[in-house]
Order: sequence, then C-alpha cells, then structure tokens
Amino acid sequence: MSSMSTTLSLADVSSDTIAALWYKIFSHLPGQEVARSLVVCKAFLQILPPMIRTISCSSPAFTQHSFEAFCNRYQGLASLDIELEYDEGLDILDWTKVSLPCLRDLNLSCCPIKSIEFNQSNTPSLESLSISNQGPEDAAEFKLDLPHLTSLSFEFTHVKDGSGFAPSLSACPKLHQFSSYKLWGIGDSQQRLYLPECTSLGLYRSDDLDWLEVDAPNLLSLNLQACYSCEHVRLFPKEGPPVEVNFVNANIGQKSLKHLARHPRVGLERMHGIDDEEDIGGMLGDYPAPNMAGHGMMGGPHMAELFGNMPWGQHGGHNANGDSDEEEEHAGEWEGPEIDGAAMMQMLALLQQAGYAGPPGHGAFAEDDEDGEEDEEEEEDEEEDEDEEEEDDEDEGTEDSEEDTGDEMDGVGESDDDSGWETVNDPDEAAELTLSNDQHQDPQPTA
Repeated sequence: MSSMSTTLSLADVSSDTIAALWYKIFSHLPGQEVARSLVVCKAFLQILPPMIRTISCSSPAFTQHSFEAFCNRYQGLASLDIELEYDEGLDILDWTKVSLPCLRDLNLSCCPIKSIEFNQSNTPSLESLSISNQGPEDAAEFKLDLPHLTSLSFEFTHVKDGSGFAPSLSACPKLHQFSSYKLWGIGDSQQRLYLPECTSLGLYRSDDLDWLEVDAPNLLSLNLQACYSCEHVRLFPKEGPPVEVNFVNANIGQKSLKHLARHPRVGLERMHGIDDEEDIGGMLGDYPAPNMAGHGMMGGPHMAELFGNMPWGQHGGHNANGDSDEEEEHAGEWEGPEIDGAAMMQMLALLQQAGYAGPPGHGAFAEDDEDGEEDEEEEEDEEEDEDEEEEDDEDEGTEDSEEDTGDEMDGVGESDDDSGWETVNDPDEAAELTLSNDQHQDPQPTA
C-alpha cells in the first residue's frame, strides 16, 4: 500500500485554499497590519486589497491613471480620506471613470476634481461626502444622485455652473445635514431645494446666492450668515418643528424678513442677526423703533403690563413712573438709552404674542402683497395722504400764526406812557412793536 502526499505552498495564492487561509489569518489582525503586509509580499498584494476597508493618504498625489488603478484594486473600500497639500500642478481627477461600490465615507481635501459628480454608478453606497479646497480650477458642475447620502459639506469650493445644485440636493432624499463655507457659483440660478429629511442647512458665506426657497418639513436650523446677496428667502411648509435662522451680516430683503417673522415655525424670536434698526423698522412698517410709543403702540394698561419690566428707559414723553415730562417740546421723543437689537426683537416677540397686528398694510405681521403693482399703488396712496396731512398742518399753522399776530397787535399801545408806545429794552422786540404800531396807523392824506 503506497501513500501519497501533497505539498502546498503558502505563497501560492492562486489556490483558493491558500487564499482562504490567508484571509482567515488576516481577518484577525488590525487594518494597519494588513496594510503593512501589502508591501512585504507580492502575493499579499494580490489577495489582501479586498480586505482593506479604510485608507487615509496624504501622498503621493494621484494621476488619473494611478487613481483608476487604485480604485480597481481596492474595491472593498468603505472609507477613503485623501488630504493633500495645496499645489496648483495637481492632476484633476475624473470620478466618472472609477467605481467604488462599497464606499460609504469620502473626504477630499486639496484634491482637484473635474466635477462634483457622484451617483449610483461610481459611488452607490455613499453616505457622507466632504469636499474642501478642490483646487485652483473651478469644478465644472453639480451632479449628485445618492439615495443613501445623509451628510454633505463643502469648504472653499467653486463651481462654474451652479444650476445643478438644487436638483442634486433634491436627488439625495435621505440628506440630514448640509453645511458649506464659501461655496461659490450657485448664485447663477434660482435655488429651490426639496429636502424631506434635512434638519440642518448651512450656506455660510455663499456670497453670490441671491434666491433661495427651501421645502424642508423637518428643518431645525437654517444658516445664511454673510450671504451678502441673498434677497429672496422662503421656507416651506408652515407645519413642522421650530426653525432657528441665522442672518448675521446677511442682506435679506424686507419681504423675506416679513415672511419669516410671520412664519409659524420661525417668528421674530428665532431670527438671529436682525439687529439693524433699518431692518426692524422695515418689518414694523412706517413706525421707527425709538418712537413707537408716540404712535400709540405702547399705550394703555395692557401694553404697560407687557413692557413694565423691560429695561428700555423712558419713552413716549413719560418717565418710568408714568409722569409727563416737564418740557412739552420733548413730549413723544425717546429719552431713554439706545435700544439694542436683542431688546427690540424681544419687544416685537411680545407684541406678536399679544396679538398686535399693526396698522393695516404695514408691519411685520401684515400679509405680503402677491402683486408688486399693488404695493406701488398703496405706497403712492400713502404718499398722497401724507402730502394732504402736511398741507392741512401748514394751513392750521398759518391760521394759528395769524391769530397770534392779531393778539399781539391788540396789545400794542396799552401803556402808561402818554406817547402810546410800550417801553422795551430789546432792539429786535422794539422793531417788531414798531412794525405792529405802523400797521395800526391810519393812512395819512398826501399833499
């Protein structure tokens, strides 16, 4: 009886048995040990790459050819972090020519890319995408279609064509968080975002963004800080959780401010950064903030109850005890300290809670006019009414001055002096009296 023996070489990774054995061994080792093994043995370089789940690299920079070879070798990657040093001579990578089917997290820093194009063909499992300092040349366009993406962020990123921004975000239905700093190039189109699952939306320093509408029923935070050109902002729907809005250093239009101040999910108390007197005045209508008391907005026991504990000093020609001022010429003027933005916003919130609706057609709580022509007609009517009131005031002032002049003339000449002239010491007053006396002289016949 003869015995047969078979010798297997552990270096023969072409054998499925040997390859399975090495897989079993390396599955119990840390990822760093597996990575080191790739440079020890060519056989390991052939069989171990599919076991690599995470790669973080800072050098060397990829060429398009080496990048495609890299992606073909590490098809099992779940997390890829490429952080390079800024260099204007780096190759621009085209992600449409590679595929990483298992990739979930992707971070690209100083890694030039041809376009922001990630979809179900090249990264179908992507859940988190972060791009910063994409290079000296602007990315061509936005083209995202990622059904599993939950987090998306950009820093110092420029695009040549921003028309695909809103469709790209809307094609990521599970997106929970979007944040950006200096994302430029998206202002060349009106951006309408539909984000059904998004809770945080930030567009910090998107300088050229001027038109934004957001349909996000679960949104909790909207950051438009330093969006200097953003005139038009709308939020939908009205039903949903409260939304904190940051407008610090943003040039938000008055209609947008009114829209958000009246919005049931926002309101004045959740609008941060609106501390400019002009902005607050625009939301109130024609009533300047320091002189609101003079227009009857803070009178009566109900308003006193609302604002009695507010440290805003004197107002409306009354001191803290409710007494009238001594000098009538200062009645109705603001005599307390200057109101800061926070105090004003708090006051406006109390007015809203109290149900104050403001005068018809004005204020933060008035309805937006659907038609711009109606606004212009209302403004013209208001100007005509103001002109008529000014003319009435001038007529009344003229009548009062005539009555005063008559009273003065009636008193002229009543003196103990036989000359009939009143003794005066002031030369100006004497001149006035002389003129009044001349007006009472009977006309003298001429020779």
